[in-house]
Amino acid sequence: MKNVRMYTVMVASPSDIPQARQTLKEAIHAWNSANTFHRNIILLPLLWEHDSIPLLGDGDGQDVINQQLVDRADIIFALFGSRLGQPTSKALSGTVAEMQKAHEAGRPIHPFFYKGDIPQDADLEQLQKLRDFKKNLGGLHADFVNNQELTTMEAYSKVGTHPHPTN
Repeated sequence: MKNVRMYTVMVASPSDIPQARQTLKEAIHAWNSANTFHRNIILLPLLWEHDSIPLLGDGDGQDVINQQLVDRADIIFALFGSRLGQPTSKALSGTVAEMQKAHEAGRPIHPFFYKGDIPQDADLEQLQKLRDFKKNLGGLHADFVNNQELTTMEAYSKVGTHPHPTN
């Protein structure tokens, strides 16, 4: 029997880039196929549309997603297209709320911003909110021009090699 360390990876994003979310999920599975046996690490992707369930309770829907996914996530990959997302009762958007909660818990957050062509029907107010958010975001972030770039990110190769709250 092999001992394998599992890291849960939440894919956070507004609703405008579903294909990028799917591409990142597939890239995580490909990483597992190429790396799990020799590194003894497996990455388990968490996406709200697949891994959360409806639940009544205190708070709003974002609070439920935070409890079901963000609280379980070891790593957050935050993807942004041309929208910041819908505001919640506590944050500029659901994705921002997820990033804030993960940051408060000391989880690593890897933000990526789409830098390709903006859709003709893009909400310009949302686009400006996203640009303002990106400008004020601390730390280091990266850009991607197409979804294929999400399959070759260097961030994957570093998993399990840096100090982390779950180590």
